[in-house]
This record gives sequence, structure tokens and C-alpha cells, in this order.
Amino acid sequence: MPVPTLPRDHEWEVSPLCEGGFGQIYVTRHPKEGKLLIMKVTEIPLDKDAMWVPRMEYEALKRVQKCPNANHHVVEQPDLGRDNMWWSEEHARIFLLFNFYPRNLEQLWKEKGDLACQPAHLQTIIYDVVCGLDYLHSIKIIHKDIKPENIFVDRHGMYKIGDLGGALVYGLYDPSIRPPASRDVPDLTTNDPGVRSYNYSAPETVIPIPEKGPDGRDLWTYNDSIDFWSLGMLIYEMVVGSVLPWCQYVADGPDAILISPKQIPHIMKHVLKSHSCDSEIFNFVMKACHPRGSARLRRERAMAIVEDWPPYTDPFANRFSIADPKLPPRPTTEVSLPNFMLGKDNLKQINENRIKAQQFKHLLKSARVDIPERSAYRYRRSEIRP
Repeated sequence: MPVPTLPRDHEWEVSPLCEGGFGQIYVTRHPKEGKLLIMKVTEIPLDKDAMWVPRMEYEALKRVQKCPNANHHVVEQPDLGRDNMWWSEEHARIFLLFNFYPRNLEQLWKEKGDLACQPAHLQTIIYDVVCGLDYLHSIKIIHKDIKPENIFVDRHGMYKIGDLGGALVYGLYDPSIRPPASRDVPDLTTNDPGVRSYNYSAPETVIPIPEKGPDGRDLWTYNDSIDFWSLGMLIYEMVVGSVLPWCQYVADGPDAILISPKQIPHIMKHVLKSHSCDSEIFNFVMKACHPRGSARLRRERAMAIVEDWPPYTDPFANRFSIADPKLPPRPTTEVSLPNFMLGKDNLKQINENRIKAQQFKHLLKSARVDIPERSAYRYRRSEIRP
């Protein structure tokens, strides 16, 4: 069956859902099947260094597409071939399509409270996310932003990792050769810190190494174990009811270290035991949140821990009766369509878009990345309902 191809001037019906520092999120429909989809729209930054972020997300998604796995516990994109991601030279924006999921973990936790924090359900979350991380790390992708908002649940109670906007893709990868579980990601030294969300960030992504780069910038050294730290902190938060604020962002200086990383395990151990944490959950969190990355859980050890756990001991969908997909609650503030969707870009914006588009096109060419250009696509606001 041929992969559907859309006309160059295809019109997308979009319903605004939310917006943030990452861009805007809209609900739309599959052009052939009519099912709900999510459209993520990211403005190409003017800063040349920041342009690598959307390019890296595209690289991560392409790598996931080349290595399909029905059980990899990562949010899927619709089967639209080259039409599930594109960029607009005219509007200097990148568009990504994803399958629609009814809820994320943060929303479910708020809705169900303590019921969502039962040991059997926490084991389900851990099992699914560990499987997702095992898959991503096997194809040389470090997520770097595991948190409740980025864990989605489908109608069957399966948890999936989403939002690769902060991911690190490294090295060459041959999809025909899957690395063995024991082949962990080596330590990577980079001038890009792994910090995406401070409450869930590992110490080595916050605290730079003593050496400086050739340009005098700070350097950080870390590996894929930072994702397991984030998962451990997420589970800790669900057991205790609050995060462990060990560091704090400082705008005009180095980040504030509120608790020494060496003290974190002692504090976590005391707090988890005071909350009568289940022994298996306790052991996983303590191993995931070791202050040294070299001693922390990684793919092989994490899979060895969860492989004997029943993967669906307490399916969220069955217990809490998640119905057919429906739109999440509307945001409290109205999300309007941006000017470019309304054809109302002013002259200043048009000129700025032209500069950003030229820089981004040069970046794509130098990195040998081929993203379809679709400036002719049109967008129309519509109140989309299932």
C-alpha cells in the first residue's frame, strides 16, 4: 500500500491546545484516516547555536522511524512518510506530527492522586519507561528530559516517552545492526549541559567539569545514565509527593547547589522509608539516583531489574476507565493562532524569517539533513472534536 502523499497546498485544520517555550501545540486530523493527531510547531531561533536543537529533534525522530519497534514505548508519528515533519522557509518554523494520546503522566497523577502512586502502578510506569530508554539508548539517543509531562499513556495503559526536543543524538547508526544490551553509551563531553528540567536533572548535567573548552566555555561530561536518574527522581516524587530540590537555576551565574550530590542518597533513603516505600520501588530509585554516573543504573542493569516484573500488573486504563481519546481540558488562557497562520506577518517579521531561514537552510546543508520544505501548506482554525 503506497504511503500517502499530500498535495503541496494542503490545508490543515488546527485547534490550538497549548503553548510554551518550546512553541505551540495544536490538535489536527490525519488527512486520510481522520484520526486525531498532535501538531507541534517550533519557531526557528535566530541564534545560530540554538538552531541545533530543532535539527537534533528531527534527527532523533528520523532515527526512531528507521528502527521501528512495536514495543519500544516511544510516542509514534503517523504513517505519512515524508509528510509527518516539514519546515517552512517563508515562516521560519518547523512542524512535527505525532499520534494523539489522551493524557500524560502529570495529568493522570493530578486526576487520580494517591491511586496513581500505588506500588503496582509505579512498577508499570518504571517497566514501560525503562523499556523505552533501553530502545532509545540502543540507537544512540539520550532523551535528557524525562519528567511526568513527557510520559504519555495510551488507551491500553501503556506508557510512552515523548518530546525529543531536548534529545542528544550522537554517532553513526546502522539500523540493521542492533547493539547488544551491554554496549552502553560512552561518556560524552560537550558544551551543551544535559539540563532540561532542574527537578529531574543529574548532578553531572548541572555541575560542569573543571576543564574549559577551547573557546573558554564550560564543559559537561555525562552518559545515558542521566535518563535513569530522571526516572528515579520522577518515581521519588510520586512516592513522596514532592521533588527533591537539590539545585536551583541562577540566571546570571552558576546554578545554586542546595544539597551536595553526595548527600542526596542519604536524604532519599530516609524520606522514602518514612513514606513506607515498597522495597522493589525503593531499590530501583536508589540505584537510579546514585550521585556518580559510573555507578548508576544503565540499560543492562535496569532491564535485568524489571524483566521479572509483570509489565501490566495494574493497567491504568483498566483501573481508571480511560475512555476513547478525547481532548484534554482547554487551557485557562486562550491560545490564538500566530500571525503566520493567519497570513498577517508584518514586514519586520518577514525580514527576520528570511534571515533565520537562510541560516537554517545552510545548517541543514552542512549537516546533510533533508527536511521537506512546505511553505505552500495552509492552516485554518477549527474546533476539532473526536
